[in-house]
Amino acid sequence: MAMSAPERSAAKHRRRQREAYWRGIFAEQKTSGLTHAAFCRRHLISRAQYYWWKREIATRSNAVGMGRREQGGSVERTALTRSLVPVRVVQSVGAESSAAVPVGAVYEIVLTNQRRLRLSEGFDEVSVARLVAVLD
Repeated sequence: MAMSAPERSAAKHRRRQREAYWRGIFAEQKTSGLTHAAFCRRHLISRAQYYWWKREIATRSNAVGMGRREQGGSVERTALTRSLVPVRVVQSVGAESSAAVPVGAVYEIVLTNQRRLRLSEGFDEVSVARLVAVLD
């Protein structure tokens, strides 16, 4: 059975509280001077749980959005992550370009597989991030 709006809100609040708690734990461990294992022993924290949350928060910190991918009848959630990519700013399109840039195009993204994505002003950043994740 699907959760009601208040139940979803309460669940979201609990997730945020847990994440804030674990972020505090990691900050405390970092300043403690103890190894992860020693810190966990001293604070009676399961090392498995400690490392699970460490990976989970790292994943959440890198996520720019969540996509949904159908696979074998089930829906799998996939994280779209941020990454730095080389950017080259050119004043005008020269002989390097295989095709003329359409009128109104403002941005051109060349993906690692050499596909080109041309965008005009006002594009939706989340949609473009999802599109790049699929195409690249």
